[in-house]
Amino acid sequence: MALGFTCNSTTTKTCESLIDYVSPSDTTLANISSLFGVTNFYSLLGANFSLSTPSNQSFAANDTIKIPFPYSCSNGIGISDKIPLYTVKSGDNWDYIATYVYSRISVVHYGHVVTKGSSVEQIAVEYGTDANTILELNGISNANQLQAKKVLDVPLTVCNLVVHKESEDFPLLVANGTYALTASNCIQCKCQPSISAYNPLST
Repeated sequence: MALGFTCNSTTTKTCESLIDYVSPSDTTLANISSLFGVTNFYSLLGANFSLSTPSNQSFAANDTIKIPFPYSCSNGIGISDKIPLYTVKSGDNWDYIATYVYSRISVVHYGHVVTKGSSVEQIAVEYGTDANTILELNGISNANQLQAKKVLDVPLTVCNLVVHKESEDFPLLVANGTYALTASNCIQCKCQPSISAYNPLST
């Protein structure tokens, strides 16, 4: 079941977001892409790796990767928009799918999986926000209540990159620390602290 989060859109719309996925077993980038129904492989690279990363890149159990996914915002509540879809196999049950397939993740605005020993203040600094915002957004009254392996809703700063309103990529919002490809994958748009940049790619 998807965990709803607060969004401020006054109309029903679909947007993009990110969630942490901790793999329960050894896998590859291609397998993760397939598991979550990522139709644009470059969007997965843009959230995590350089453009040269191959689809057969391997990942060990317990490695973390950010997954881009669409969410639907309606009446102030945002939930995943019918992604991912899982085809049930003989012998599967709900607990197996949640635990061993999707690592018990919950879909949130930016789903950050808390690591052991981290603090709300450290997470706030890492993602360019403040501790009070994270506490309020997640309904936590005391920072000491933070628990490892829990999923936090962390608001990400985005770069509102200028593209023509007639473009299929409009509006182009890129999360801080990631990049996106536009203009038929010919231009790489990066979002970094205090900087947004366009890099034409050689063809």
